[in-house]
Amino acid sequence: MHIGKSLSFVYDTVDIIKFDMAVPVAFKVASCRPIETDRKVQQECREAFRKNQTLKKLMPLIEDALAAGDIERL
Repeated sequence: MHIGKSLSFVYDTVDIIKFDMAVPVAFKVASCRPIETDRKVQQECREAFRKNQTLKKLMPLIEDALAAGDIERL
């Protein structure tokens, strides 16, 4: 859990998907040794997020995370 920052909730939410999505992409890209590794990882992550409809899947994950803390939905 991230605490004390205005973006803590965003960081916690990203952590939910990071190891399933971004880490494998980063290792795949790094194994090819591109010239601009960071740029290539960003491009490949965007493509993976699009293909896997990550944004559509995030809302239920966020709702589940909030429900785990007994926070009422409005």
